[in-house]
Amino acid sequence: MNHAAPLSGIRPVLGGVIGVVCVVVVGWCCGLPHADQILLWRTVWLGGGAALIAIPIAIFTAVCVDLRTVLGRSLLLMLIGLAVVPPYVNVGCWDSAFGKLGWLTSAKGQILQPLLSGWSAAIWIHAVGFVPPFAVLFFLAMYSGRSFEEQARMDLRPGVVFFHITLRRMLPLMLVCGLWSLIVCSREIAVTDLYQIGTLAEQVYLGYSLGQVNALTTNWSASDIDAAGEVRGSVRVVQLLVVVTLAAVFFGGVTRFSNDSSSTLGGDAATPERHRWLKMVGGVCVILLLVAAPIGNLIFQSATAVTLVDGHPVQEWAVENLSRSIVKAAWDFRNAFFWSSLIAISSAWLIVVAALVICFTAKTHRKAWVGMVGATAVCAGLSGPDIGSGLTGFFSLSNDSFLLWFYDYTIGPAVIANVIFCWPLVTLIVWFAIGQTTEDQIENANLDRVGMVHRIYEFGFRQHWRTFVGVWMVAVAICFSELSASQMVLPPGIETVAQVTLGKLHAGVDETTAALSLLTIGLVVAIALSAWIIIRQAVGHQRPSAS
Repeated sequence: MNHAAPLSGIRPVLGGVIGVVCVVVVGWCCGLPHADQILLWRTVWLGGGAALIAIPIAIFTAVCVDLRTVLGRSLLLMLIGLAVVPPYVNVGCWDSAFGKLGWLTSAKGQILQPLLSGWSAAIWIHAVGFVPPFAVLFFLAMYSGRSFEEQARMDLRPGVVFFHITLRRMLPLMLVCGLWSLIVCSREIAVTDLYQIGTLAEQVYLGYSLGQVNALTTNWSASDIDAAGEVRGSVRVVQLLVVVTLAAVFFGGVTRFSNDSSSTLGGDAATPERHRWLKMVGGVCVILLLVAAPIGNLIFQSATAVTLVDGHPVQEWAVENLSRSIVKAAWDFRNAFFWSSLIAISSAWLIVVAALVICFTAKTHRKAWVGMVGATAVCAGLSGPDIGSGLTGFFSLSNDSFLLWFYDYTIGPAVIANVIFCWPLVTLIVWFAIGQTTEDQIENANLDRVGMVHRIYEFGFRQHWRTFVGVWMVAVAICFSELSASQMVLPPGIETVAQVTLGKLHAGVDETTAALSLLTIGLVVAIALSAWIIIRQAVGHQRPSAS
C-alpha cells in the first residue's frame, strides 16, 4: 500500500480544513485582547527563533556526519544519544556556566546576575535541543539520496550540487522541522518557566502554581501573575486550533515518508569527497558545541567546592569533589529516579502497544490512517499544563471513591499524562518501525483472510520484535524526561527527577544540581544508544531474508 495514497485522498479536505481554521484564527485573533495576542505571538517567536538557529546548525552537522571515519560515526552516535536529552537538562548544561551560580558568572564577580537569561537564553536552549534530532533527520535524508547527487557531481561542482540540489530536496524536511519546533515550544514549560517567558502554556502553569502552597518560586511581575490568574478560554482555543492544524500537517507529511527503514539504518555512512578535512574540522566544532562545552560545564561545576582559606571562601576544583557530588546526588534522589523509571516504563509499555495496533491498522486502512493523524494531532495540540490541569479537574469533580483514591495515592494520573504528552513523538517512531512490514506480506494476509489480531502479532511484532524492543527503550528514555504534564498530577510524597531538577534550577546550578543533570544525561543517553544498537542489529538481521 502506498503511504502517499491516503494523503492524496484527503488532500482537498485537509486543504479546506486548513483554510477554514486559518480564517477562523485570523478573525478570532483580531477580536482577542492585546494581552492574549501577545501570548500567542510569544509562542510563535520562541518556536520560530529556535528553528531559525537549529535548522542551519543541524544541516551543517549532517554534512559533517557524512564521513567514513571514527569522527563521523562518533558524531552520529552522539547526536542519537543527545536527541532524547530533555530541555531542562540543557538548561542546566548552559546555566552551570552562564546562569546563577555558574562558574563563568562567578568568575565575573556577579554570582546572582546570569550572563545569559530571558529570551536569548530560552531560544538558545530550545535551539540546541533541536539540533541533534534535526541533524539525524537531515543526515538520513542526505544518505537516502546520495546516488542521485553523486551523478550530479560528475557534471557540477560540489558547492553547486549542495546549494541547488541537496538543499532544495531537503526543503520539505526543513519545513517539517520548523513545524515541530512550533509544536514543542507551544507544549513545553520547563524553559519558559525557568527564564520567565510568558507563553500561553507557561501562563496556564503559572495560574496553577498560584493555587499551590510555595509552588511559585520565581519572581514574576505583577502583570504576568494577573494575566495567569485570568487566562481566557478563547485564547486557549485559538492556540489549540492553530497547533492541532500544524500538527495535522506535520504528521500527515511525515507519515508520507518511506517506511523502508532498512534503507537508512543499515549501511555505513559516507562516500569519498573532495573537502574531507573541512568536514572533519566542522565535526570537531560541532562536538565542542553540543558535547564538550555543555558536559564540560556540568563536570566543572560538579567538581567545584567552596572552602574557607584564612576565613575567606575560595572555590577549588578536584576530581574527588566530582565523584562525591555524583554519589551524593544518586543517593539523595534515589526515590526520584525510582519513581521516574517506574512511570517511564509503564507509560512506554502503554504507548508502544497501543501505537503498534493503531499504526498497523492505519497502514492498511485509509480511515484508520486519518483517525491516527487526527488523534495524534490533537494530543500534540495539548500543552503539558492543559493535560495536567485537565486531569486534575476531571478527578476533582468525580465523586467516585475509587477515582479519588486512584488520583490521590497512585501514579496512574501521572502515567496517563505522560502517555498523552509523549504519544505524538513515540507514535512517529512506531510508525516507521511498522514500515519494515512489506506491502506484499499485508496483501497476502488480506487474500488469505488472516484476522487483524493475528496479522498485527505475526507481521507487526513477531517478525520485528527486536526492533520493537529498541523502540520501547527509546520510549522509556522519552517518558523518563517528561515534565510539563505529569508533575501537576503527582500524588503527595512522590517526586520525579524532572520535578526535582526543575525546582533546583530556579535557585541556580550548584554542584548537586550539576551532578543530578549529569546522572540524567548518562541514563537517557545510555538507553538511547542501546536502543540504536538493538534496532540496527535487528534491521541487519532481517535484511538478508528480505533479499
